[in-house]
Amino acid sequence: MSEDTAIQLLHEANSDEGLRVSSVEPYTLIQVHTRNSVYEVLVISPERGEVLVCSNHPRWPGPLSWNSGQLWQDCITIQVGKPLYLYDSETKEGMDTSRVRKVEIINNDLRKNEMLNAKDVPATGVSKIEFIQKRAEVSISNAPTELREWADGFISHFRNCNEGHHRICKLISGAIDAEMLDQARPLLEEAFQQHWSYQHPERRGALVTLNDPGYYSNICNQIGIEDILG
Repeated sequence: MSEDTAIQLLHEANSDEGLRVSSVEPYTLIQVHTRNSVYEVLVISPERGEVLVCSNHPRWPGPLSWNSGQLWQDCITIQVGKPLYLYDSETKEGMDTSRVRKVEIINNDLRKNEMLNAKDVPATGVSKIEFIQKRAEVSISNAPTELREWADGFISHFRNCNEGHHRICKLISGAIDAEMLDQARPLLEEAFQQHWSYQHPERRGALVTLNDPGYYSNICNQIGIEDILG
């Protein structure tokens, strides 16, 4: 995010209309200060009003997911001088704070990853596949340009199979977080040439035969990360 964009968001937060979450870019991290608490609001999907929230408030430590839904997305408004109110359209639960005293835009990809990684289940209204993909996108954005372009291209081979796409995203995300993508790359390419390229695109990467889990587990073991299959 550019400095100009961050300044504009802060201006909106201090305006009479406030900063509407529906108007910001995905993965914008907004820090909200009230009298006694600090809330970190990570925007997952502006158009669906989906956010992850962490705080030092004992009732809402987080990360908690809130999905206001398309009809209520503009309800998530951050405005200095007024309480922050969150509403979940599926659980029908709400959360409100005391008056907001200060708003900050946090450009910290490491913190965004920490919040996403701590949330092992998807945000309300988001499938687990979508959630893993989003987490992978944040991780990939931190990789060097060459590896980032390679990772995007490699993942695209699995987009027609939800299960395979989910597993590949999770493996590549784990490799990036462990700074081992450079080592994982030739292993992934070898597995693709030997096995995944021969699978039908709609089943590519899925656990169909008894041999399929081994390709994932072997790569995880060789680069020293936790086995994505558990």
